[in-house]
Amino acid sequence: MNLAEDFVTNPFTAQFHKVDDAVAAKQAYETTQIKKIFHGPEGKADITKAVADTEAVRAPLAAAIADAMVPVTHTIRLVAVP
Repeated sequence: MNLAEDFVTNPFTAQFHKVDDAVAAKQAYETTQIKKIFHGPEGKADITKAVADTEAVRAPLAAAIADAMVPVTHTIRLVAVP
């Protein structure tokens, strides 16, 4: 039995979405950080300051991923069907 296939919505679904959303937010910021800031006027003017400033914004996004990764307690009970 493939439980993931049979129970697409399950006790883990909400927590997985929290992790996925946190990862997506961090990755979206990193795209802006690299493409627009590091390679843009701010980075060209002072890359060290651009890194420090943007890492201050990125750090909480990275922490949000770690915070979202929490155990999900669940019990699976199999019952024989007559």
